[in-house]
Amino acid sequence: LEGVHLQLVAGESLALIGPNGAGKSTLLLLLAGIRRPTAGTARVRGSVGVVPERPALYTRLDPRRCLQLYGVVHGLPDDLIAARIADLFARLGLAAHAESPIRSLSTGWRQRVALAQALLHTPDVLLLDEPLGGLDPQSSEVILRVLEQERERGATLVIATHRLADFARVCSRVCLVRGGALRDLGGIDAVLDGLPARISYILPPGAEPPPGVEHLPGPLLTCLAQAESRGATLAHIQEQGGSIVRVEPDVSEVAA
Repeated sequence: LEGVHLQLVAGESLALIGPNGAGKSTLLLLLAGIRRPTAGTARVRGSVGVVPERPALYTRLDPRRCLQLYGVVHGLPDDLIAARIADLFARLGLAAHAESPIRSLSTGWRQRVALAQALLHTPDVLLLDEPLGGLDPQSSEVILRVLEQERERGATLVIATHRLADFARVCSRVCLVRGGALRDLGGIDAVLDGLPARISYILPPGAEPPPGVEHLPGPLLTCLAQAESRGATLAHIQEQGGSIVRVEPDVSEVAA
């Protein structure tokens, strides 16, 4: 990291974007106290919960026993541990897998266990590194909903992600990490509105593809529309009887 200056107020939610190797994970590890800076200081007020990109879980345990262990490590009383496990299982849909060995669970279910672990002690600050990486849409939706609840509770969230659009409902601010340096891009809605969009779509036979946009290779018809032409491109596809499959902001330019 190169001279990073960052200040968040309690209850603020921040998305960190940037290319692989830019320093996003390093910044989260410093804030978590897992790594120490060679210069400068990092201060966090309150308790911290961490969900790393590859959560380290006791895979021979089931989710219930795993969380009971973490509760004891946090020094929580038994009745509070039981109450919080019940609450987290309900919010994350884990009850059906409460007694299944973690090693038998899919990536999506393991990520839910990792988030439950991070939330067990009701942290003031939540640090997450690619929390939706490799997840199916259902697991992604569950995790996003719980993160919304944590933000509403007043927790401070810092989330490193490549899927910026998914976190528009959770994060209020975006910072770019590139080459170890950090740049504040501003509010997430304004950032998303100003980015080009990758539009994946299906057209019926004989329909005309949208004009004036860059078409990209892939299994679906995909085009890259600049911010000013995004609305007209979507309207053209629908007028031709097409179906919009996915619209994603293209962060490659800003993160390059």
